[in-house]
Amino acid sequence: MDKRVVSFNHVIEGDPFEYLVDKFVAKNKGKECFVMVDHIHILLTKVQIDEFLFLCNRLKKRYTNLGFIIFFQLGRTIEQRWRGGADAKMKLNPKNFLPNSGDIYNTDSLYQFADIIFTSVIPQVVDMDEYTTVSKDRNKHLESHFIAGAGDNKTAKLKGRNRVYRNYIKIRLNDNFEDPRIYCDVINPSIEEDIQKMYYSDITPTKEKPSFPPSGVGTVPITPIVDFSTLNNSSARGEGFEDK
Repeated sequence: MDKRVVSFNHVIEGDPFEYLVDKFVAKNKGKECFVMVDHIHILLTKVQIDEFLFLCNRLKKRYTNLGFIIFFQLGRTIEQRWRGGADAKMKLNPKNFLPNSGDIYNTDSLYQFADIIFTSVIPQVVDMDEYTTVSKDRNKHLESHFIAGAGDNKTAKLKGRNRVYRNYIKIRLNDNFEDPRIYCDVINPSIEEDIQKMYYSDITPTKEKPSFPPSGVGTVPITPIVDFSTLNNSSARGEGFEDK
């Protein structure tokens, strides 16, 4: 409903896309302009996607007040690292759960052109109660998402349920390699307490020990064991119980 937002719900590429962006920027001189591009994977080949990214990069250089936000999919091979199995290229290891540049679907040029690349992962979509393993010292901002008791003294596993994790793969203007690269948001705070009890409670439930009467006092009832493996026996077929 914001009048500053212009939606264009048609599939375009190449010259028509460039013409549309030129007109949009000309109409908004002196303003910061952003173009959000979705469904880029309608361009099926890697060559087409890379050519489109090259066009966006050329437009970005043409206009200093223009930026692009492009939505990409992750390749399906990352699920092999999450789920393991015979087809996985590496052993199931939480340290390898974070997406990397090789997991971005069908392009190499994106990593070259982009100023910032980050991925969003909702672990419970693939039924992961636990996500990746991180350093406690370098990720103190994630302390509320640590699983109690999981990991060693230096590392911690992250909760997977009711969370979305954002992992920064590239930040062009950041020279501090010690800055955190992963962040987390709780999806639905209203159910977080229930999620904690169901999946991450560190209280081990106690089981009631069975009680037996003292020796010599009464008897413990014995439940007869029914043997269902006699279906072919004569007694199981009712033979031998005929009226005489």
